[in-house]
Amino acid sequence: MIRTLIIIIGLAILISCNEKVAKFIFDSSKMNELTRYSYSYDKSKLASATETTYIIMFGQVVDTMVTLTNYEYDSKGLLKRESSKTDGEEIPSLQLYDYNPNDSLIREITLSPENDTTYWTEYNYFPDGRKMVFRRTLFLHHDPDQDFLKQMENKQFDTTYYRIVYKYENNLCRSSEEYDKNNNLTKITEYDYKDGRI
Repeated sequence: MIRTLIIIIGLAILISCNEKVAKFIFDSSKMNELTRYSYSYDKSKLASATETTYIIMFGQVVDTMVTLTNYEYDSKGLLKRESSKTDGEEIPSLQLYDYNPNDSLIREITLSPENDTTYWTEYNYFPDGRKMVFRRTLFLHHDPDQDFLKQMENKQFDTTYYRIVYKYENNLCRSSEEYDKNNNLTKITEYDYKDGRI
Protein backbone atom coordinates (compact mmCIF):
# COMPACT_ATOMS: atom_id res chain seq x y z
CA MET A 1 0.00 0.00 0.00
CA ILE A 2 2.75 2.43 0.96
CA ARG A 3 4.68 1.47 -2.16
CA THR A 4 1.63 2.20 -4.36
CA LEU A 5 1.11 5.55 -2.60
CA ILE A 6 4.77 6.54 -3.22
CA ILE A 7 4.47 5.63 -6.91
CA ILE A 8 1.26 7.72 -7.26
CA ILE A 9 2.85 10.73 -5.50
CA GLY A 10 5.97 10.35 -7.66
CA LEU A 11 3.89 10.31 -10.85
CA ALA A 12 1.91 13.34 -9.69
CA ILE A 13 5.14 15.27 -9.09
CA LEU A 14 6.56 14.30 -12.48
CA ILE A 15 3.36 15.28 -14.30
CA SER A 16 3.13 18.64 -12.51
CA CYS A 17 6.83 19.42 -13.21
CA ASN A 18 6.37 18.44 -16.81
CA GLU A 19 3.53 20.93 -17.20
CA LYS A 20 5.59 23.73 -15.68
CA VAL A 21 8.55 23.00 -17.92
CA ALA A 22 6.29 22.87 -20.98
CA LYS A 23 5.00 26.39 -20.27
CA PHE A 24 8.53 27.82 -19.86
CA ILE A 25 9.50 28.58 -23.47
CA PHE A 26 12.30 30.72 -24.93
CA ASP A 27 11.23 32.09 -28.30
CA SER A 28 14.16 33.41 -30.30
CA SER A 29 11.74 34.82 -32.90
CA LYS A 30 10.95 37.64 -30.45
CA MET A 31 14.48 39.02 -30.94
CA ASN A 32 15.66 40.35 -34.29
CA GLU A 33 18.53 42.31 -35.72
CA LEU A 34 18.13 44.86 -38.50
CA THR A 35 21.05 46.59 -40.23
CA ARG A 36 20.65 49.61 -42.47
CA TYR A 37 23.33 51.15 -44.67
CA SER A 38 23.58 54.65 -46.02
CA TYR A 39 26.25 56.08 -48.31
CA SER A 40 27.52 59.49 -49.31
CA TYR A 41 29.52 60.26 -52.43
CA ASP A 42 31.96 62.94 -53.53
CA LYS A 43 31.45 63.12 -57.29
CA SER A 44 31.73 59.45 -58.33
CA LYS A 45 33.75 58.28 -55.29
CA LEU A 46 32.33 56.76 -52.13
CA ALA A 47 33.10 59.26 -49.36
CA SER A 48 31.52 57.57 -46.35
CA ALA A 49 29.28 54.71 -45.28
CA THR A 50 27.12 54.47 -42.19
CA GLU A 51 26.08 51.08 -40.84
CA THR A 52 23.30 51.22 -38.25
CA THR A 53 22.41 47.97 -36.47
CA TYR A 54 19.20 47.79 -34.44
CA ILE A 55 18.51 45.06 -31.87
CA ILE A 56 14.74 44.57 -31.77
CA MET A 57 12.95 42.67 -29.01
CA PHE A 58 9.19 42.16 -28.97
CA GLY A 59 8.86 44.72 -31.76
CA GLN A 60 10.78 47.45 -29.89
CA VAL A 61 14.32 48.72 -30.54
CA VAL A 62 16.34 47.92 -27.40
CA ASP A 63 19.83 48.78 -28.65
CA THR A 64 21.46 50.57 -31.57
CA MET A 65 25.04 50.49 -32.81
CA VAL A 66 26.33 52.91 -35.47
CA THR A 67 29.60 52.49 -37.39
CA LEU A 68 30.86 55.31 -39.61
CA THR A 69 33.50 54.55 -42.25
CA ASN A 70 35.27 57.34 -44.18
CA TYR A 71 37.19 56.68 -47.42
CA GLU A 72 40.26 58.54 -48.66
CA TYR A 73 41.79 58.38 -52.15
CA ASP A 74 45.14 59.31 -53.65
CA SER A 75 45.69 61.70 -56.58
CA LYS A 76 45.05 58.84 -59.04
CA GLY A 77 41.68 58.07 -57.44
CA LEU A 78 42.87 54.84 -55.80
CA LEU A 79 41.49 53.98 -52.37
CA LYS A 80 44.30 54.58 -49.87
CA ARG A 81 42.61 54.53 -46.48
CA GLU A 82 39.41 53.59 -44.66
CA SER A 83 38.80 54.77 -41.12
CA SER A 84 35.97 53.13 -39.16
CA LYS A 85 34.63 54.16 -35.80
CA THR A 86 31.74 52.67 -33.84
CA ASP A 87 29.71 54.50 -31.18
CA GLY A 88 31.75 54.84 -27.99
CA GLU A 89 35.14 54.46 -29.67
CA GLU A 90 37.42 57.48 -29.54
CA ILE A 91 40.01 56.24 -32.03
CA PRO A 92 39.04 54.63 -35.34
CA SER A 93 40.43 51.43 -36.81
CA LEU A 94 42.28 51.97 -40.10
CA GLN A 95 42.47 49.96 -43.30
CA LEU A 96 45.42 50.98 -45.48
CA TYR A 97 46.04 50.06 -49.13
CA ASP A 98 49.30 50.13 -51.16
CA TYR A 99 49.66 49.79 -54.93
CA ASN A 100 52.49 48.98 -57.34
CA PRO A 101 53.54 51.38 -60.17
CA ASN A 102 50.86 49.75 -62.38
CA ASP A 103 48.19 50.84 -59.83
CA SER A 104 47.51 47.23 -58.83
CA LEU A 105 46.83 46.44 -55.17
CA ILE A 106 49.84 44.84 -53.46
CA ARG A 107 49.14 45.31 -49.73
CA GLU A 108 46.27 45.64 -47.25
CA ILE A 109 46.92 46.48 -43.60
CA THR A 110 44.38 46.92 -40.79
CA LEU A 111 45.34 48.82 -37.64
CA SER A 112 43.23 48.54 -34.50
CA PRO A 113 42.39 51.61 -32.36
CA GLU A 114 45.30 50.48 -30.14
CA ASN A 115 47.57 50.75 -33.22
CA ASP A 116 48.13 46.98 -33.47
CA THR A 117 48.48 45.53 -36.96
CA THR A 118 45.63 43.04 -36.82
CA TYR A 119 45.56 42.11 -40.50
CA TRP A 120 48.34 42.27 -43.09
CA THR A 121 48.07 40.75 -46.56
CA GLU A 122 50.41 41.08 -49.53
CA TYR A 123 49.70 40.19 -53.16
CA ASN A 124 51.77 39.51 -56.24
CA TYR A 125 50.73 39.25 -59.88
CA PHE A 126 51.25 36.17 -62.01
CA PRO A 127 50.25 35.10 -65.54
CA ASP A 128 46.88 33.93 -64.18
CA GLY A 129 46.23 37.02 -62.07
CA ARG A 130 46.62 38.31 -58.51
CA LYS A 131 47.46 35.87 -55.74
CA MET A 132 48.04 36.27 -52.04
CA VAL A 133 51.68 35.64 -51.14
CA PHE A 134 51.69 36.63 -47.46
CA ARG A 135 49.16 36.94 -44.63
CA ARG A 136 49.49 37.70 -40.95
CA THR A 137 46.45 37.97 -38.68
CA LEU A 138 46.41 39.07 -35.05
CA PHE A 139 43.38 38.13 -32.97
CA LEU A 140 42.38 38.15 -29.32
CA HIS A 141 43.44 35.09 -27.37
CA HIS A 142 40.56 33.33 -25.62
CA ASP A 143 41.11 30.90 -22.77
CA PRO A 144 37.84 29.15 -21.83
CA ASP A 145 39.26 28.38 -18.37
CA GLN A 146 39.74 32.07 -17.48
CA ASP A 147 37.25 34.80 -16.66
CA PHE A 148 36.17 36.64 -19.83
CA LEU A 149 36.20 40.13 -18.27
CA LYS A 150 39.71 39.64 -16.89
CA GLN A 151 40.87 38.52 -20.32
CA MET A 152 39.41 41.68 -21.86
CA GLU A 153 41.21 43.82 -19.28
CA ASN A 154 44.55 42.05 -19.89
CA LYS A 155 44.37 41.39 -23.61
CA GLN A 156 46.68 38.83 -25.14
CA PHE A 157 46.91 38.06 -28.84
CA ASP A 158 47.48 35.04 -31.03
CA THR A 159 49.03 35.33 -34.48
CA THR A 160 48.50 33.32 -37.63
CA TYR A 161 51.13 33.72 -40.32
CA TYR A 162 51.82 32.13 -43.66
CA ARG A 163 53.73 32.81 -46.84
CA ILE A 164 53.03 31.16 -50.20
CA VAL A 165 55.51 30.54 -53.03
CA TYR A 166 54.04 29.74 -56.46
CA LYS A 167 55.96 27.80 -59.12
CA TYR A 168 55.12 28.32 -62.80
CA GLU A 169 55.92 26.50 -66.01
CA ASN A 170 54.78 27.81 -69.43
CA ASN A 171 52.62 30.44 -67.67
CA LEU A 172 50.73 27.75 -65.70
CA CYS A 173 50.98 27.44 -61.93
CA ARG A 174 52.30 23.93 -61.30
CA SER A 175 52.56 24.07 -57.51
CA SER A 176 52.37 26.26 -54.44
CA GLU A 177 54.26 25.89 -51.18
CA GLU A 178 53.03 27.32 -47.89
CA TYR A 179 55.43 28.26 -45.09
CA ASP A 180 54.81 29.15 -41.45
CA LYS A 181 56.37 31.96 -39.39
CA ASN A 182 59.47 29.82 -38.73
CA ASN A 183 59.90 29.26 -42.48
CA ASN A 184 58.86 25.60 -42.15
CA LEU A 185 57.15 24.11 -45.18
CA THR A 186 53.63 23.23 -44.03
CA LYS A 187 51.72 22.52 -47.23
CA ILE A 188 52.38 21.69 -50.89
CA THR A 189 49.64 21.92 -53.50
CA GLU A 190 50.18 20.57 -57.01
CA TYR A 191 48.03 21.54 -60.00
CA ASP A 192 47.24 19.43 -63.08
CA TYR A 193 45.84 20.84 -66.31
CA LYS A 194 43.95 19.51 -69.29
CA ASP A 195 43.60 21.71 -72.38
CA GLY A 196 44.88 24.68 -70.36
CA ARG A 197 42.26 24.25 -67.61
CA ILE A 198 43.07 23.24 -64.09
